[in-house]
Amino acid sequence: MGARIEAGPMPAQGCPRRAAEQALAAARTAGDRRREASALADLGIMHLYEGEAPQAVALLDDALAITREIGDRSAEGDALGHLGLAAAAAGQPQRGLTLLEQELRSARNSGFRLAEKSALAHLGLTHSRLRDPPRAIALFAQALPIARDVGDWQHEAELLWYLAIQHAALGQRDEAIARADAAVALLERMGKPQAAWFARHLQAYRSAESGAGIGSASAQASVPPETLQGGVFLPGAWERQLAPPRSAAPPVTGPRLLDMALSAATALAKFLGSGLKTVAAETREKRLQTCAACVYHTGLRCRVCGCFTGAKAALAHEECPIGKWPA
Repeated sequence: MGARIEAGPMPAQGCPRRAAEQALAAARTAGDRRREASALADLGIMHLYEGEAPQAVALLDDALAITREIGDRSAEGDALGHLGLAAAAAGQPQRGLTLLEQELRSARNSGFRLAEKSALAHLGLTHSRLRDPPRAIALFAQALPIARDVGDWQHEAELLWYLAIQHAALGQRDEAIARADAAVALLERMGKPQAAWFARHLQAYRSAESGAGIGSASAQASVPPETLQGGVFLPGAWERQLAPPRSAAPPVTGPRLLDMALSAATALAKFLGSGLKTVAAETREKRLQTCAACVYHTGLRCRVCGCFTGAKAALAHEECPIGKWPA
């Protein structure tokens, strides 16, 4: 789904991968197994973001083993989900599905609806990779009302777009447009900069235009060079890892137009440039302090939304998924 973009230096708090490596070394020196598991998971996720699925599997396997050893159910569910995604990306689809089913059972047993929603979405993305749109639709459709109930509008918009892609893959054009329209409208209501990218790809899908994906010259020309500086890791990078394999240069039509919008929006969210407004330093610091005190924070990453908070806290349009700080 579009060319891989190499991450540049992280703003302010530095590279999260280096920070995770330092946290891992410190945890091992101190003999702190809980912190070691957290750092292993963070580092594994960094490898998955960077397209290094086998390395991610090895790290997340170690993280999962430790969470089970110490009986940390919340961290175990987090490790299960990301290990499932990594296994699927590494060409182990059945293992990935097994792990993700375990993640879903763990989330439901805990009663934590945000975790259940994420587990359903992870399974949906994996079935999408396996080219099983009906099953992916069923899973995304289960996650969608949970996102609405808990007020996670960002994920609601993503789930609507995932559903649009699957309906388009089945040739269900009207349903695909309806879901995509709803996603764009929700992003616009939230004031998200990704809204324009999704709207552009939806219009291309409506008119059956070709060459409108992020891999095309026209799309690349619309991305200002400064947007590709300062790697900021936020959710959405899984789509490149979990997308169904593509042929070398297929025509950009139908569901691919919607599929490619994910890459476009990911590029916009992943790279901090002049097109994204940042908050004042004191606001960012207050957000980070709030995150640091949260039970769902690993030290680098939020287990609820998946963001590396050092980056997310700097962006004016971002907000805490459980309402601890606003956009």
